[in-house]
Amino acid sequence: MKRWSLLILALCLALGLHVCAQAESGLTLPKAEGETLMEAGGLSLNDVGAYRVFVTDENGEPVAGAALQLCSDTLCVLAWTDEDGVAVYETETGSYTVHLLKAPEGYQPDDTEYPVWTAYCDLRLTLRPAAT
Repeated sequence: MKRWSLLILALCLALGLHVCAQAESGLTLPKAEGETLMEAGGLSLNDVGAYRVFVTDENGEPVAGAALQLCSDTLCVLAWTDEDGVAVYETETGSYTVHLLKAPEGYQPDDTEYPVWTAYCDLRLTLRPAAT
């Protein structure tokens, strides 16, 4: 089990370093494999000294009131998207994942964890409407 964990950690670190180096040229990541109810629109580096998550609907309109968590192995920080659909995490850089804790009314829940870079970056997520 430890071997697999170490191998996965090494691969994640190598991929993170490779993607971070390319991100400065405007590269964004493709959507996650096996997309679920919330889709990752990509990552890009920022220089604001914080991790930011931009949440929109399928029409590109901002979604306010989404509860998102930024988590490491030892810390989880909760933030709600504002009227511009942005959640901001002013925390130290590190290895984190972002997940939707609670979707606003009218949107589908999702339990996907989206990794973010070890450098400050922006993550773009799209919420799908709730089934009627």
